[in-house]
Amino acid sequence: MENLKGCSSTGLIRSIISDSDSVRQRCLGLAFFALYKQSIEKSNAVIDITIEYMKQILHPELKQAAHDNRVIICVMDFVWEHIARSEKRSAEFVKKNGVFHMLDIIYKFSFPVQLVTLGALVDICEFGQCLPYIITWRQQGQKNITFLFREENKRLNVKSGPRGEIADVKYPLMGKEQWIQTFCRCIDVNGSPAMADLFISCRPKIYALLQMLNERYKEVVDLADEHYKCYGGELQAEDQVTMLLAENFLALKLGEAWLELKTDLDRIPVTLIPADSKMMTYLIDRAVKWSSYLQKFQKRHFTTRLRKK
Repeated sequence: MENLKGCSSTGLIRSIISDSDSVRQRCLGLAFFALYKQSIEKSNAVIDITIEYMKQILHPELKQAAHDNRVIICVMDFVWEHIARSEKRSAEFVKKNGVFHMLDIIYKFSFPVQLVTLGALVDICEFGQCLPYIITWRQQGQKNITFLFREENKRLNVKSGPRGEIADVKYPLMGKEQWIQTFCRCIDVNGSPAMADLFISCRPKIYALLQMLNERYKEVVDLADEHYKCYGGELQAEDQVTMLLAENFLALKLGEAWLELKTDLDRIPVTLIPADSKMMTYLIDRAVKWSSYLQKFQKRHFTTRLRKK
């Protein structure tokens, strides 16, 4: 490590970015932390170094050791904290194909890396420049979004049909762990499992991404699709039912939160005044009816596709 003494943080990273030594790889995370101090004065150099490391992650040399997921998370957090907060730096990052590298990292790596990288990507999309890159990614950006959502449901053990359709209209998004925390009386949970799920899940980030693609920046997406013809194409049946679920994530999650609140109040117990009780019942009924409607729509869609075949 003697030969690294006296290096600047940018020089340090450049000297170890392709080094397979495990000690130096651990130093890489600390070096990226040090870059925060130089991020304003040397923003272009910082972006170049970040993209260079992302390329090393995605295309390692044959003799190179596997990259530590903790270091990758550190780098993605750096992108989130330093690049995604600045419109100017985000534009430069997008122009240098940084978004394509982020999408490939999301596709290739495990859940902890996906979680941080998706969060950074959503914040970069706030400025709108990267949306055409998302819909043209591998010519199937739309399909990969639904794949991530479906895999997340499997990881959480959400009750689903064989093709990802809603199986439980009362709890269409609830995973096994969240169900235990909500209904098991032997566990005293201070807080809301429904809301806590938002912080440790890729699904709300996917929903935010879809809102930008389909609502907020719809005109930008339509213009890009006119040229590339990659986003408006018909999806497979499994992807279509997943897309329907992902697009309604917020409405279904709010219904879940109201059901959770009613469970907690019944457990204490607390008697609500008639007006509040009526309002809560209405909100829960509306959420269950909407979930039931989506389930019927999904089943009808599968039936229609089978008839066409």
